[in-house]
Amino acid sequence: MTRNPRRLLGASLAAAAVLSVAGMTVPADAATPVNQTGKVTHVDDGDTVDVDLAGDGTSTPQRIRMTGINAMELTTYSSYPDRWQGECHAVDAAKRLYALVYGKTVRVTAQDKASMSGNRYRRTISVYVNGAWRDVSQMLLAEGHGLFLGNGQEYGVNKADAAAAQYGAKQAKRLWDTDYCGSGPYQAAALRVAVNYDAAGNDGTNVNGEFIRISNASAYAVPINGWWVRDSAYRGTLAHGYVFPSGARVPANGSITVFVGKGTNTSTKFYWGNTAPIFENPSGSPTYYGDGAYLFDPQGDMRAWQQYPCRYAC
Repeated sequence: MTRNPRRLLGASLAAAAVLSVAGMTVPADAATPVNQTGKVTHVDDGDTVDVDLAGDGTSTPQRIRMTGINAMELTTYSSYPDRWQGECHAVDAAKRLYALVYGKTVRVTAQDKASMSGNRYRRTISVYVNGAWRDVSQMLLAEGHGLFLGNGQEYGVNKADAAAAQYGAKQAKRLWDTDYCGSGPYQAAALRVAVNYDAAGNDGTNVNGEFIRISNASAYAVPINGWWVRDSAYRGTLAHGYVFPSGARVPANGSITVFVGKGTNTSTKFYWGNTAPIFENPSGSPTYYGDGAYLFDPQGDMRAWQQYPCRYAC
């Protein structure tokens, strides 16, 4: 279907990079790659670090948002890991990242030095392990410490990052363990998530053409007030995305639908309220876009999900 301008921007950036790689005429505004080393001086949370870059003429660390991963959110930040507090999985992810990189020399790379996430530089961080540089985001994703978060500028790691996240899901550990944060509510319920990521026609003008369907194959209804659904990006308080209101429930042997755009809620139809589409349409080389839809219970357990497209064990 017709892609919206958000996705076209990523495609145009990708095209510029491909021209450069192929040795063809490079546009004047072509991306400038980054390849540096530095020492990690601070771990902010499960996906952000401060790095004192070598040879930049300053001792001021650069704050870096790691490409490819979105960890759960801390609520209390500190230079001391034992003082961290946060959502279920958030502290575990931050402590694992701390163990991997704090005080160590890391390699910092990017396809485009202008890549930013707010006021943070968006970069791939690699650490030297057993004689080779290893992508830290991919290590964390494979261990179940975060969600895959693709990027239109730094698309070169999209495929490997998505595969690492899907590998992590297959292991059913940490984020992918449905009772890691505590058993229940309705732990035995047979819940499933399916996402319609490609709206009919132009995604940008058919926002409600994107939706998440939550089905319940159990013989009993499952109340889900206070549960939430989200995509890979940060949306809403603590990235909770759409939080189900009081009275919401998935009927026995039935389903409900969460539409991405605006509308009036019913017992089986809910509206997230976004004004633009949020789900990336999957793509092949060179961008390898993908995304996912995730259902969480009030304890912070992910109870059902769909990642797409398949990048691991297909």
